Amino acid sequence: MQLRIVLLVTFLLISINSIGQKKEVIYNRKSVQLKKYQVVDVSFFAKKIVKQPFEVNFGAIFTKPNGEKLKVLGFYNDAKEWLLRFSANEIGEWTYITFSSLKELDNKKGKFNISTSEVIKHGAIVIDKNNPKKFAYEDGAPYFLQAFEIDWLFALDYDNDKAIPKTEHLLSLIKENGFNQVVTTLYSYDVRWEKDEKLKLHPEHEFGSREDIFPFLGSNSKPDHSSLNIAFFKKFDRVISSMHNKDIVANLMIYVWNKKVKWPKAGSLEDDRFFDYVLKRYQAFPNVVWNISKEAFRQSIPYMSERIERAKKLDAYNRLVTIHDFRKAEEAPIDFISYQGGWSTLYTKMIAEYEKHKKPVVNIENAGYSEASYMVFPCDFIISEECLKRNYQCYFAGVYTNYYWQALAWNVMVYNPYEQDENFIKPDFEYYKYLENFFTTYNYQDFYPVWNERKIGHCLKSDKGVYLYYMEKENYQLSIYSNKGVGLPQGTYRWFNTFTGEFSEEVQYQGKHIVNPFHRVADAILIRDINK
Repeated sequence: MQLRIVLLVTFLLISINSIGQKKEVIYNRKSVQLKKYQVVDVSFFAKKIVKQPFEVNFGAIFTKPNGEKLKVLGFYNDAKEWLLRFSANEIGEWTYITFSSLKELDNKKGKFNISTSEVIKHGAIVIDKNNPKKFAYEDGAPYFLQAFEIDWLFALDYDNDKAIPKTEHLLSLIKENGFNQVVTTLYSYDVRWEKDEKLKLHPEHEFGSREDIFPFLGSNSKPDHSSLNIAFFKKFDRVISSMHNKDIVANLMIYVWNKKVKWPKAGSLEDDRFFDYVLKRYQAFPNVVWNISKEAFRQSIPYMSERIERAKKLDAYNRLVTIHDFRKAEEAPIDFISYQGGWSTLYTKMIAEYEKHKKPVVNIENAGYSEASYMVFPCDFIISEECLKRNYQCYFAGVYTNYYWQALAWNVMVYNPYEQDENFIKPDFEYYKYLENFFTTYNYQDFYPVWNERKIGHCLKSDKGVYLYYMEKENYQLSIYSNKGVGLPQGTYRWFNTFTGEFSEEVQYQGKHIVNPFHRVADAILIRDINK
């Protein structure tokens, strides 16, 4: 029996790895076997070193099984190597022929035989065709976005040339707790605010001001923007690939303007080279979302608008594009809104944003920054339960949101919080596992906010007659004075405790007010089904 279990586990691990991990092959004309949504790197080699390798025009025209064409750009990968990175979203035979300004890379023919994955993969996230204010996977499965901000993720295992064990541990941990998206910068240098003195006792948790990490030549203090640091990108490949393996979306912020980064001059040749390279290198990953910039309001509107348009033209796969709190978001051709703010009037403000836009809205920074043993950022709301409440307020307004824990969001990274000593303030990640479980049980796609029927508490409603009321622990009851709608003396109700993740038993509703059993104890959700 034990042998059978070991064999089964081994088989599953092999299956998952063969589907999820990026495949690497050297170019030949033989057909390459690939799974649907699996990423493959095909290496092409020049005969000699090229003086300006980033300016070499290289890519391929792919022909899909149905005859449609797809133009994918390749990229320089150091020395004499160029890569054609590819993934397919349709089963069948895909053929390609390369094009290049370099003769050795031009007119090379190849093909891929794409088969169905044994492990379920849903593909990229898209806008739900049936509900343009919601997300979905490209195969139609619902996607309930629950994001986690980790800006310095690129640095966590940078010193390890062989593997990324800390990154793997962290990503597995947050995945287990309901998070399916990481909002991260491609590169950040350091924060502008004062740092906690306790960090001096734990330098292993400090990742700011690293002079040995830089996407260009030189260092951030002494930058050389004339070329790119390929080693940086090769290491970052591992992070994006790991997220893809774990079905975690990479909300990739290409620029950031308040983390002391010495970028090239905006719109210069060096700037365009960097931006184009990022788009070429990572567009084949189905889990990538382009977030043009963090703190975009610090740059000019014409420049940010041009970057958005540039990304759309370069990306063959049409991955979703957004930008962090853009002043002209409603006028820009972005696919969803990344909003920041709402402070004391969060729910009301999010309702307004939900009504304003005909596309999904993500409150990417809602002023909730859960506390840790380090005070990393002096901010508005730090109590864990208050931060949880703010996330629920966003979801109950019909929008999505992003979680911050102070010991992971910025330059401080405690990748293994539950392995710290007993005095360390640990995060309540399990709250978000419960949140994800709730909106899986009650599919978020089916619900929309109704503020005219909410009485007390924030209300989501489905067309199937299900009402969800978010009741803060201060709410004594849901007062019902009508026998219509939620007050119909029929159907059932039950409760969900947001702090424990527990559902109460379902009971018949016989009319009148519904008293909150979690009054003064925990924020809860009342589930009222008028048709049961």
